[in-house]
Amino acid sequence: VIVPFLEPHMEQLKKQLWDTIQTGSKSQRIRAAAALAQYDGEDKRWKQERGDVVTALVFVPASESDGWIEMLRPVGDVLTDPLEGRYRDRSDGRSSERPIVAAALSVFLKDKPNTLTPLILLADNEREFQPLLTALRNHRQSVTPELRSLVGHSPPEDAESAERDAFWKKQANAA
Repeated sequence: VIVPFLEPHMEQLKKQLWDTIQTGSKSQRIRAAAALAQYDGEDKRWKQERGDVVTALVFVPASESDGWIEMLRPVGDVLTDPLEGRYRDRSDGRSSERPIVAAALSVFLKDKPNTLTPLILLADNEREFQPLLTALRNHRQSVTPELRSLVGHSPPEDAESAERDAFWKKQANAA
């Protein structure tokens, strides 16, 4: 809401906003990142600070996440690597942040079905699955053959129990 009002002063504020991303609290970092994404999206510092920005994003309340994701869209390409890393980390400690991460990836990668398809196969619940499915709907023709192929296979006969479970989860998500 305040970002448009900052535009006339943005050149003076950029240094202060970058400092906030580096040293501020999570709530300060996400606000500074949202402003900088609009006015300084090409700066090389995004690569350095993207991990902190992603950390700030996953700590916003779920009810506010869509707005923050939309404000960060101009720098979404830079944020996808750390987001994807967090999404692929299936540890229990990451389970509460994965729905926000899935929502962000579905927005930032909406035109990259080959990247989204393996991610939807990892989804543990509806809150992770739904945003990725919505993003993939526009790419049905390109992703359906891969998903159908997975449904038609069986896990290796010598697979351990955990490996079989992971295969069946992917197969269920593909269906």
